[in-house]
Amino acid sequence: MSQPEPVRVLPDDEHNRTLVNNVHPATWVNPEPSGKYNLVVIGAGTAGLVTAVVAAAIGAKVA
Repeated sequence: MSQPEPVRVLPDDEHNRTLVNNVHPATWVNPEPSGKYNLVVIGAGTAGLVTAVVAAAIGAKVA
C-alpha cells in the first residue's frame, strides 16, 4: 500500500505544524473494513457517540 502524501497547511508556521502533527501519528494506517456491521453511525455528535458506545457494549459490530 502506498503512503499518502503529507498534508500541507499554509501558512507553514509552528502553530499549523503542531495541528497537523496531532491529527494522526505519522505511522497511522486506516483499519481494514469489516464486511458486515450491525450498525453504521454517521456523525459524531452526542447522539451518535452514545448510540455507538451502547451498541458496542451489547455486542453489536459498529462502524
